[in-house]
Amino acid sequence: MSFEEFFREAYPRMMARAVLLCGDRADAEDAVAQAFAEVFRRWDTASRYDAPEAYLHVTMTRKALRLVKRRRLEEMRALELPVSPYATPHEALAAKEVLAAVAGLPPMQRAVLVHCCLDGMKQAEVAKLLRIQRGTVAAHLFKAREALSAKLGLGARTPDDGLVGVVRRDQIADSLQVAQRWLAEGFAADERARARVRTAVDQVKPPRRRWGRG
Repeated sequence: MSFEEFFREAYPRMMARAVLLCGDRADAEDAVAQAFAEVFRRWDTASRYDAPEAYLHVTMTRKALRLVKRRRLEEMRALELPVSPYATPHEALAAKEVLAAVAGLPPMQRAVLVHCCLDGMKQAEVAKLLRIQRGTVAAHLFKAREALSAKLGLGARTPDDGLVGVVRRDQIADSLQVAQRWLAEGFAADERARARVRTAVDQVKPPRRRWGRG
């Protein structure tokens, strides 16, 4: 797979995830552009990974958190979103409500929520990724779920809360997946945003090739 093919395939998903992590479209575009640029610089190696998108995802996550930390919570900008060409008005409204609620969370709670509930990562894995303690991950996850439950009227309990023999759906995870799908569809159709990010990646000079003497 060429880098261009990789970019076109992974771009909508990365932008959707970055918006959820950053709570801000401009920061999301910056994080995605920086992550793709880093992968581009290492493409000779990254292209041989079993899952190059996983490497891109980790890189984007860390860059997104750095960007968010630079902006104080009270400086939160209005969340500008693309429009999915496939969603009904009701689906669009529901997705926007979820995204607004997630954007209102503190940055670390938002990151933990996305990785645990959307990515399905274990708390120990999230702790390693975010470089915090596992107990801190658990605390952030509890607070984030409680906040979203209150804002969206969803059940805060997880499916494995001890109800033996009862299969429960995780309403918060389901809502995040719907919102992410709505975002990805919108970004896939937004050629101007794709062009902005691609231009930023193109500005990165490719690594120099070392030629042997012969």
